[in-house]
Amino acid sequence: MTKPHSGHGHDHGPHSGHEQHERTGHEDHGGHAGHMGHCGRGGHGDHVAQFRRLFWVNLVLAVPVVAFSPMFAMILGYSVPGWATWIAPVIGTVMYVWGGSPFLTGTVSEIKARKPGMMLLIALGITVAFLAS
Repeated sequence: MTKPHSGHGHDHGPHSGHEQHERTGHEDHGGHAGHMGHCGRGGHGDHVAQFRRLFWVNLVLAVPVVAFSPMFAMILGYSVPGWATWIAPVIGTVMYVWGGSPFLTGTVSEIKARKPGMMLLIALGITVAFLAS
């Protein structure tokens, strides 16, 4: 009693292509070994924690960068002391290099593999923003 899926024109049967699973559960997921379970992150749990940590650290670092930025000070009507004019560019550079390192190193890997992706796009964006600032 198998019917073709509408629009596909071919027969899938009751569980065509799923013979290795049978009805015993998830014991035999050999093709999914790299997924580290079914948590939805595909083995990227450490990356999520790393990005979360980098986000919070860079958010804290952004406060003095913005506060000691001469342009921001001009907009709000205060002046940055002479000794503090170096704070924004130095901490901003630290934010770019340290906070952007996952994207910058990912870009190198993508370029070497000749498979440009999101790391390249993000690295281009943060590099352009850094250079423009």
